[in-house]
Amino acid sequence: MNIPPDRTARMVAGLCSELFGRADVSERRVRRILGVRADHELAQTVQRLVTQARGIVAESVRMKTRGFWEFDHIPGAPLDESRQQAWARCDESDPVEFVVAPAYVAGGTTYSRQRVRTSAS
Repeated sequence: MNIPPDRTARMVAGLCSELFGRADVSERRVRRILGVRADHELAQTVQRLVTQARGIVAESVRMKTRGFWEFDHIPGAPLDESRQQAWARCDESDPVEFVVAPAYVAGGTTYSRQRVRTSAS
């Protein structure tokens, strides 16, 4: 199965948005993003993914220095190396198109920079 890189980036972006950008993570929405039917053998894997993501979010809420996932970005802006890095084979000299995976920030420290899809103008 050969999925185009842009489609993969958009799929991962949708997953990250669902798993870390919403208060009400939905297993059904995750299956829809991945194209997995409820009766498919991968549905159980999706269920585990959602359970793990909920656990990560819950743990981050319990931490002394409460962190958050940062999705904010400016489409068309240059990549900000202090808080972003290019996704996969994207050229970091091209402008930011969208966030694939959010940054994780806690106590003013960025522990994981955003992964961003870039595109030539």
